[in-house]
Amino acid sequence: MTTQTISRFNTVSPIVYFARTQLLAMLRNVKTLLIGILTPIFMLTIFWFTARGTEGAETIGLMFPVIVSLSVMLWGSNTAVRAVNWRQQNLFQRLAVTPVPVGQLMLGDAAAQTLTSLIQGIVTLLFGTLVLGYAIEPTGLLLTLLVLLLAGACFIAFGLVIASFVNRAEVANPIYMFTLLPLFFLGGGLPGIPLPTVLQWIGDWSPVGVTNALVLPLLFEGQVPEGALLKVLALVGYTAVFSLITTLKFRWE
Repeated sequence: MTTQTISRFNTVSPIVYFARTQLLAMLRNVKTLLIGILTPIFMLTIFWFTARGTEGAETIGLMFPVIVSLSVMLWGSNTAVRAVNWRQQNLFQRLAVTPVPVGQLMLGDAAAQTLTSLIQGIVTLLFGTLVLGYAIEPTGLLLTLLVLLLAGACFIAFGLVIASFVNRAEVANPIYMFTLLPLFFLGGGLPGIPLPTVLQWIGDWSPVGVTNALVLPLLFEGQVPEGALLKVLALVGYTAVFSLITTLKFRWE
């Protein structure tokens, strides 16, 4: 094993270890996990009860993949609150005395948060199909999970952007939701609702819009939508921009 290989292993290993530790800790935090999971499930159930047997059932059915996407996006709020709490509790200063740079530990934590958001999306997806009976195309399921993983990383990064500019944990969640919900509705949260051209364009190319544009045809038709590569690149680009802002603006203390 070369010196360069050993150096890379020593860098990656703490990140993976910290990510694993944080993921297990989040999965053991049953209260927070249940609140995160039950929120999109509650929304999905309300829409299902409201629309079943009515003429709007088909339109409401289109919201199933949208809410699956939303369930992944919601976890970014937890990330924002968590990062601000760590700053207020001086946890970053304690992490700074470890041999591993704080930035690498945060990367591991972000990876754990992303996997948790994906788990939340999978649970919502299973509930909608197995309990509420929404039909999906299994052929598009794997690609859907990959898109949800990218979306989770994007909104975890966005949560860290919020944490970069917010000083109190109790403010982080309202700001995150205040930002996310308009994008949710502009980006396909209400399928079939016409919007002015400018707002339609903003919604379509927002992080929410590109995620929904990928997930909906994959789940319902099992097909990769037209322009999928450009939308994936947009999602990756948003993640990169959010990560750069966090790197430049996040305060550890």
